[in-house]
Amino acid sequence: MWSILRFLGLGANCRGFVLAALFMSDSSDSFLPPGRYRWTWEDVEAKFVPETQFGETRRHVVWKHFKLATETLRGVVPIAAVWIGGSFLSSKQEPGDVDAVYIVRGREYDAIQDDADKQLVALFSGGEQLKQRGLLVDSYVIHWTPRATNGIENDHEHRELTFRGYWDDWLQRNKLDRKAPPAAADAEPVRGYVEVVLDGFVA
Repeated sequence: MWSILRFLGLGANCRGFVLAALFMSDSSDSFLPPGRYRWTWEDVEAKFVPETQFGETRRHVVWKHFKLATETLRGVVPIAAVWIGGSFLSSKQEPGDVDAVYIVRGREYDAIQDDADKQLVALFSGGEQLKQRGLLVDSYVIHWTPRATNGIENDHEHRELTFRGYWDDWLQRNKLDRKAPPAAADAEPVRGYVEVVLDGFVA
């Protein structure tokens, strides 16, 4: 089945077929095939926050929290794109939260002068700080700065690229036993995630 899904996932027009195939699975937490998929905000909402006849669901609540968090961060610094992953991008009926890696424009971030704005961005930088404030969003922030070459010319570029690789790897993992110590088997990429471009990578 996964080989078929990978094939279908190669084309943007095949998104609906990929999701339909996933949700036909007997598993309660089927995921997208491994990889990164560029979708629109509307794509994600249509596929993972469907309208129901029974009022607001857990998915609707998580999505509202995610939208609020995203617009709050965008009010301080442009978000080039956001990587969305975790159980929210699965067939699980009641995901615990949404995993969001915000890629902010590095130059605009470096230009922030207001201490309150810096503290707000820090709330999005991991440690479940948003969840501690009542939002069902597990968020992280990485920076993106245009690079003229393919090489790594300084420590700043090295950090940026390291974090991008780290989160790409992390979002494709799925730890089966959350209570057990990390194991080599957990390193296998078994699920995909979505990239939504918001403010764009170039001003």
